[in-house]
Amino acid sequence: MTNDQPPVPAHVLRLLAEKADGRRGVDQSIVRVGEGSNAEYDVLTAAEIDARRAKGEKIEPLIAVAATYQNTRRAERERETVVTIKVPGAKLRTYNASEVDALFLTEAAVEKFVLPYYARTLPRSEYDALIKRYYSEDQIAWALIHYPTSLYDVIEGDG
Repeated sequence: MTNDQPPVPAHVLRLLAEKADGRRGVDQSIVRVGEGSNAEYDVLTAAEIDARRAKGEKIEPLIAVAATYQNTRRAERERETVVTIKVPGAKLRTYNASEVDALFLTEAAVEKFVLPYYARTLPRSEYDALIKRYYSEDQIAWALIHYPTSLYDVIEGDG
């Protein structure tokens, strides 16, 4: 990092680390977007960096984040864990614990844990799409799944 840049606030480092950890298993970099007092920081993959540079953004990779993630206790525990969810008007859905980080089955859990997390980690347009889908008037959202790469899916009824 060059000395002509303002210091990175500690809370920004915490958010970057949280985003990088949420996207574990993916090669990525902590980057500076822009310069001087207008600089912002993000965690991006090489493809995301290329796409944003193609749009004319100045992006400087600062720290490479390795994709490797190993937790042998977790791997042993998840090998046998399977969760099956049945919601009205829908087929059974079965998930291996190794495929998902968490299942949120109540609106209170989604509002307390999921929405604040995604408000910090998703771009505004994607967060707005999550809110719209979760609170849709057309479909009831029965649960929300959080995947290890900080992606999500909403479990809805079939009709």
